Amino acid sequence: MPDRILLKEGVDATRRDVICRHPGDGYCLVCRLPGMEVAVQIVASHEERFDGKGYPRALCGEAILFGARLFVVIDALDAMTSDRSYRRGLPFNTAREEILRSAGTQFDPIAIAAFVAEEAVLRSMVQRKCMDPESPFSSPPKLAQPLNRG
Repeated sequence: MPDRILLKEGVDATRRDVICRHPGDGYCLVCRLPGMEVAVQIVASHEERFDGKGYPRALCGEAILFGARLFVVIDALDAMTSDRSYRRGLPFNTAREEILRSAGTQFDPIAIAAFVAEEAVLRSMVQRKCMDPESPFSSPPKLAQPLNRG
């Protein structure tokens, strides 16, 4: 997804269209790669929600490939803990609580159980991403002016 869309605050019709189209765009890119049959299905379904309110196909529950149900939790963690041009990334504990609150709606409870089981690893990855500029998990450059986390 282009940074001009990803990093923009607010959602207008054009931005919403690009956002909703990105799973299909990713599918078109990955499906050309040999040996990526499972990965392409994860890419195509990574914005679906366990309760069926996601996109692009409004799949729900076990109709969503399990790998995609796992991926959506980690993708959400990354999005919540990453700095954006319009806000600072959330602390791990805040993101964790939001993810746990969304079990059974946005996220598969089994995927949440895997998240909890691997919390120490995920916490370490988020810390490295946010604190170590040399880390392969580094976030974008820090904002010129700190934003209120409230």
